[in-house]
Amino acid sequence: MSVWKKQSVKWFKGEKRSKKGVTGAEPRTLYSKRFYGTLNIYDNKKRQVPLTEDQDTSEALLKTLQRLHQSSRTAREINLGASGRLQVAIEGEEQYRHPHQDTFNRTKALLV
Repeated sequence: MSVWKKQSVKWFKGEKRSKKGVTGAEPRTLYSKRFYGTLNIYDNKKRQVPLTEDQDTSEALLKTLQRLHQSSRTAREINLGASGRLQVAIEGEEQYRHPHQDTFNRTKALLV
């Protein structure tokens, strides 16, 4: 995994900022204070994450974040329920049940 500093181009005339079209203005590439890394999240999506100002610690932090995210992603089982809503069940946790859910299901069965 690699880390980088974001870069942006700003236009200067001498030491003052100016607009791009001004005569005598020159572009300068400025780098961010922090390093950034790409974190792979669910469904092959990626997110740029700000890290620290030191490259070595940024690389270590990015590896740690990716490992934590990967382990939490594998611990979840994602499925669509009967209602069509997304339900996430985490291993080792009880799934939430509404207090009146059993009453509702019994009433629904009587009406059908």
